[in-house]
Amino acid sequence: MKIQIHLTTILLVCGGLLCLAGCGSKEPSPPPPMAIEEAPVQLQRAVQTQALPSSDSKSVHAETQALLNEAVAALQAKNYTQAFFLLQNLSLRSDLTADQRSVVSRSLLAVNQALSAQANAGNLEAQQAMKIYRANK
Repeated sequence: MKIQIHLTTILLVCGGLLCLAGCGSKEPSPPPPMAIEEAPVQLQRAVQTQALPSSDSKSVHAETQALLNEAVAALQAKNYTQAFFLLQNLSLRSDLTADQRSVVSRSLLAVNQALSAQANAGNLEAQQAMKIYRANK
């Protein structure tokens, strides 16, 4: 009887330790943003070096390619409001490779920081964009 109680206690302690070990896992952190000046270069590089995954429709590929090109142009023109919404749209696309998705996400973080800075500096267009973003979050 004593052996059975000790065995039960040991099993309960081991089970509790296993549960606690599993509870310590951390959430994955978002990718670090890149410098805003680096974003158009990295987007162009991601588009040129990696083909979009094959899909059933060439129009999907063409649409994604056009969005990528528009985002690059907006970033080069420092039109962060337009770039922000284009990159948001791109981040939802299913036809990006993992590397392209990473570059889009990092670019979006950089643009978000730049847009927030502009909004805090009193730029009305940036303030409106951030208001729309927060409303649709």
